[in-house]
Amino acid sequence: MQLEGNYIQSPNTEVLDQIKSKEKELSELIKIQKANKEVHPFDGYLNNIYLIHARHKEIFQEVSDVVLSISSLQKQLVDLFHESDSLSEKKIQEISMSITQLMMEGEEISPAKKELRFSLQQFVGLSDSAMLSTNELLLFSEPEKYEALERESKHSQLLIMRACKALSVGTDDPDDQKVWQQIEQKHNHTNSLRKKVYENWIVREKLTVSHKAILNELQKTIQN
Repeated sequence: MQLEGNYIQSPNTEVLDQIKSKEKELSELIKIQKANKEVHPFDGYLNNIYLIHARHKEIFQEVSDVVLSISSLQKQLVDLFHESDSLSEKKIQEISMSITQLMMEGEEISPAKKELRFSLQQFVGLSDSAMLSTNELLLFSEPEKYEALERESKHSQLLIMRACKALSVGTDDPDDQKVWQQIEQKHNHTNSLRKKVYENWIVREKLTVSHKAILNELQKTIQN
């Protein structure tokens, strides 16, 4: 039973295979006992175990499906985050190199470029915090903390994104605008995935409660 709890918190195929193996053993044992004519006085007891066991299988399958969904969303989220982060960092580095080059030539870069670099740096910081918030939710299951951070960061993100958009146009460099549009698109997709992760997490938590309850019921019934 501990295996199932471990799998829910950290899904992997090795643990799932072990769970399926033990599940098969228990199912076979119940079938053998039900077919044994010598245990007819215990038919009601065995039927009760059979029904609870069947319900347990259903609930665990539901939990497993949600856990796998969260795992898939996480992978997409991480990949997308790195893509967006890479675009931002590349543009920041590009502007920094231009600033250095122009300084060596006794010139200065446009204020809009400087501000764009600064705003992109702030944007990267906020994106990092958002990813950390999602990871902590999955690790520590603290929805109140997650929701509070979401509320706090929402306004800041909106302001920074507006600034990046305006500055990317204000630099009169088509590449700045093109790159920001790519970053913005990936960011919006990232937020959509984070929302799905949170929704799936809520479902997982509710199913986990049901899963623990049916496990306790099954264990008590078997022990009695």
